[in-house]
Amino acid sequence: MPVSTPHEARTLLIRENPSLAAHFCERLGIKPPEGCVPVLGSEDCNVLKPLELTRDRTVLFRGGDGKTEFAVCFEVQLRKDESRRFAWPMYVVRLFHDLRCPVVLLVLTTDENVRTWCAAGFEVGHPGFVLYPLVVTPEHIDRITTVAEAAGNIELAVLSALTFGDEPGGVVVLDAVFAALATIDPDTAAQYSEIIAASLRGSGREHVEELVVIKDFQYTSRLAQRLRAEGKAEGAAEKQAEFVVMALQRRGVCVSAEERARILACADLETLDRWLDRAFTVEKAADVFDG
Repeated sequence: MPVSTPHEARTLLIRENPSLAAHFCERLGIKPPEGCVPVLGSEDCNVLKPLELTRDRTVLFRGGDGKTEFAVCFEVQLRKDESRRFAWPMYVVRLFHDLRCPVVLLVLTTDENVRTWCAAGFEVGHPGFVLYPLVVTPEHIDRITTVAEAAGNIELAVLSALTFGDEPGGVVVLDAVFAALATIDPDTAAQYSEIIAASLRGSGREHVEELVVIKDFQYTSRLAQRLRAEGKAEGAAEKQAEFVVMALQRRGVCVSAEERARILACADLETLDRWLDRAFTVEKAADVFDG
């Protein structure tokens, strides 16, 4: 069945950073064996054709001898889907059969109905055989609000942005993660900025678009290109002038009434582009006009 961008965004973060599985296991009271390193395993859960079952992510915890000693089947479930009550037990049992080690099912959701649904457990018919998924909800996800925190675990920071970006106060989370994105590999940063923008729907998305336009990111982003292209449309000079003022104020640079009026009165896009570039480095607003 087709999956949504918010769904794929979360599974991508597990792929890029399997240690998030350990992070959430510990948050839920499950401690993987000491000395094991989490690595990705196969998501394929096929048994017989044409039946095809594919786990969202599989994380294996391997000891120093390379043997898998613990496994996490990681599923993203943003809404109830009754087909999962039949698939999930098979995922767990198949992994247990193949790996011969303890296996847990982690379900990440933002929907309270999914948490309640999972809490009831999924009976398979055999007495006592009931699967109770371990559910990761927003309360288990750290609200990353500083650049240092975000840079320390960029995938967790992106997940924090996906979870809290549209909520009141979410701009602090978004500011932190986008500042941290500017310090990592440009291709990865571009990918993460795209999935954040595509996953948010409310005020968070508006803030992301604003950040992408007024910040001079050191990576190429289709979102940035599109927004900057839109900025060349009708009313572009007025918008660009507002971005110059905003960029200065965001950096804590004092903008006098006269300086603000001069910026907003400018109608030349090339001049405004130069001023915007300088707005990210100058110490005084007056220095924006130099040159």
